[in-house]
Amino acid sequence: MNTLINLPNLILQNRGLILSTEIQTLNRRLERKQAISLIHRLSDSFPEPGEKDHSRKVSIFSIQFYELLGRNPGEIKNASLLHDLGKVYVDQRLLYKPSSLTNEEFAVIQEHPNYARKILEYCIARYGSHELLTSAQRIAEFHHERFDGTGYPNKLGGTEIPEEARIVSILDVFDALISERPYRKAIPAEKVYEIMSKGDGRTKPEHFDPNFLKIFLKNYLKFTELLN
Repeated sequence: MNTLINLPNLILQNRGLILSTEIQTLNRRLERKQAISLIHRLSDSFPEPGEKDHSRKVSIFSIQFYELLGRNPGEIKNASLLHDLGKVYVDQRLLYKPSSLTNEEFAVIQEHPNYARKILEYCIARYGSHELLTSAQRIAEFHHERFDGTGYPNKLGGTEIPEEARIVSILDVFDALISERPYRKAIPAEKVYEIMSKGDGRTKPEHFDPNFLKIFLKNYLKFTELLN
């Protein structure tokens, strides 16, 4: 696994290869520690500290959520780190634009789940498979799908969306709302609760798995405390 040392550079420098070429899968299984190492190498690909911080917080929120479900959070805390991996292939000027995006610019950003799928398919084919990596791929590819079928990239709905992606979807939106963004200041926690429970036109409660949203809202203070 020494080839992982320069993995972030490999990912960034081989965009065309990764997105356009089918790589022959080696049918190799990775050990868990190797899969975790690969995930953390990939998370180092984020060129901006803001994206790394966002991914770290979503990972922490995921641990809390799985503990509320009575599940072992060991898998989700690693897999969720890569939910926005595809953004390494998006023009950083769009990600950090200090004003609203045009429809064309937003369409470019909407491709990042597909980019993440391709990157992880490439890594699994090149280095080997592990459930952690396939879980990371499901999260990265589907966390922008919406329970009511209005999300992207495939407009899946309900339980068509993998469970871990339905969970990370809530936590991703929570952190996006409550954190400062290039185009606005952070939204106060009380207002974020109102948006996620009642909607604001852009974010709607129908976007989320109702059972998971209920758990999140019931334990909302626990998530806000994690921000400190």
